[in-house]
Amino acid sequence: MATSNISDPSNITDINLEQLIADAIKGNKESLHLLRFGPWFTTRLDEMSTYMSCIYGIDAVDIRDKVIDTLSDKIQTIRNPNNRPLSECLLAFCGKIAKNFCLNRIRHNLVKKNYLECLAASEGINGTRISIEGVSIPLKSLDANSPEEILREKEIAVLREKFRADVYLEVKRALDNSSPTDIRIVVCWGAGMMNLKQISEATGIPLSTVHNHLTAWQKQILKKTILDQIVSENPGYRRAGTYEMLRNAITKVTRAA
Repeated sequence: MATSNISDPSNITDINLEQLIADAIKGNKESLHLLRFGPWFTTRLDEMSTYMSCIYGIDAVDIRDKVIDTLSDKIQTIRNPNNRPLSECLLAFCGKIAKNFCLNRIRHNLVKKNYLECLAASEGINGTRISIEGVSIPLKSLDANSPEEILREKEIAVLREKFRADVYLEVKRALDNSSPTDIRIVVCWGAGMMNLKQISEATGIPLSTVHNHLTAWQKQILKKTILDQIVSENPGYRRAGTYEMLRNAITKVTRAA
């Protein structure tokens, strides 16, 4: 090890940098720690993150964190077949991590946006989607066997399950902490599929109270989940997607109880 004080990152110099990187690649955890927090690497990582952020529009802090996390797990995979300076190899490795992270984040955001639009829309059995203005729009026909479509469908499926799980947990948490009156109203609306008037008649609770309590309860869930984004961006789709997911979650919670 070519450093006098392994616990002090400020001790890194140009003379021992190559050896430090070599030791880190070989699996020396102290060398990796010293490298990660030393001025040489942190300065260049900040420059790289800022540069990538300007190009791809991804937060520089997210890029930096991703590089550091990946480097900790993957630094031993760095190879140098052309015998270049290890400092160059390290920077190239980090640059590849940063670029792939940015491209994946962009692609993920596009898939997420696509799914939110699909979730918020009301799709009919005739293959049309109803716009906010009430106009039927034919759904885009895609090649189901194309690699892009297969990957997109897999990512959408993962997002769909994550959203459902998040909504379910928030609904369960809210019901566990709701008043008896709120629980009666919410269960009748969600699991019972009743409208406000039917809830009032079934429970004996005044219609205005049913409306106020149910609205407040729904807003509470929306603000804590992705559903709030759907409602804010697509107010005309409120009942088409968000309320249906809420009802399904309420039904699932009541069945599990």
